[in-house]
Amino acid sequence: MRVTVVFRGREMQHRDLGMKLLMSIVDKLAAKAAVEQKPLPDRNRLVMVLIPKH
Repeated sequence: MRVTVVFRGREMQHRDLGMKLLMSIVDKLAAKAAVEQKPLPDRNRLVMVLIPKH
């Protein structure tokens, strides 16, 4: 599963809040999913990839 946080305009100055949001998603899904790709910046977004646990 790919999780993306998109920033618009002045939101780009608060990328740390987007990172906190992604980390809270990882914490909530810890029992069901694992991080395959850590959050990476890509222009105006942060992208993270999760995989299901067996």
